[in-house]
Amino acid sequence: MYQFFVEDEQVQQDRICIVGGDVNHIGHVLRMKTGEKIRISDQSGRSYFCRILEITEEEVWAQIEDTDEMGTEFSHKVYLFQGLPKSDKMELIIQKTVELGVYTVIPVAMKNCVVKLDEKKAQSKCKRWQAIAESAAKQSKRTVIPQIQMPLSWKQALEEAKELDVVLVPYENERGMEATREIFRSIPEGASIGVMIGPEGGFSPEEIAQLQIISPQGSYDFVVEAVEGEDDERVTCNGQPVDRELFDKLYQAVTSIPPERMSSGQPELEPALTMTVSYRDNSRPEDRFELIPNGNGSVYLSLNGKIRYTASQQLVYQILQNCQQVLEGKEVSSLS
Repeated sequence: MYQFFVEDEQVQQDRICIVGGDVNHIGHVLRMKTGEKIRISDQSGRSYFCRILEITEEEVWAQIEDTDEMGTEFSHKVYLFQGLPKSDKMELIIQKTVELGVYTVIPVAMKNCVVKLDEKKAQSKCKRWQAIAESAAKQSKRTVIPQIQMPLSWKQALEEAKELDVVLVPYENERGMEATREIFRSIPEGASIGVMIGPEGGFSPEEIAQLQIISPQGSYDFVVEAVEGEDDERVTCNGQPVDRELFDKLYQAVTSIPPERMSSGQPELEPALTMTVSYRDNSRPEDRFELIPNGNGSVYLSLNGKIRYTASQQLVYQILQNCQQVLEGKEVSSLS
């Protein structure tokens, strides 16, 4: 059964009118006849099983016989951030990923990309890529036609990826397939998922470090409060109880400032991570610790709104890992 797409207004009660290039394709390429069955999807994601009523030179009318209640789309929306490859490889990537179920393809100009596209070339390429996506969506009986965005810079891609629930980065130096399976199992139903794929030359070390910053959860809210009848205080992180000793080690690590890393710079970007330490009895002021990318391959570390020092991406990732270690009840590692 062939698949076609229409605008919402082309669906009229119990009939659908197909216009445009699909009319010629149905009548002269596929040589379909009245009475044959087709599947049609509209812009709102509704799909219909139909039977062709009439074929003219300008229109094809189809009778709606049933609706496709199940659909063919994932509950997750998958966004592919693809480093621009050489030659026409992008066409094959778009075809196959659309057939596999990707929701949006986002070409990205990465450091190791050989291909450079100016505005005019990018628009021309994007128009062709979108046509390939539509053809692949028809072939695989998708309910929607995935969008192919205009190519983004690396900085723009990072900002867009930060809005998603999960960002996956296949990388040869990470922990292996068992860790990957753990991540897959932890993805909640209906989450938006970004998948970052590098060009032929792979990701640069700077790009991997920047991706490591946006991958963890972006907020760790520690609350310290006294417990009635006990001498010690209780600590929670994002509402979950954590070990007080581990918290103390983490707090000491992130507030100890090596003099050689002092910086007077001012950040312009939004924080990649926020760590807040508040005291329930208001006996001490709240501490707000932020990691803010500076756009130049390193990160500002800010305490209570004041820049304390500039750190390498690797050091920042170690801090992020330590926050997660405390949340999971695991030993905090030293910062190098």
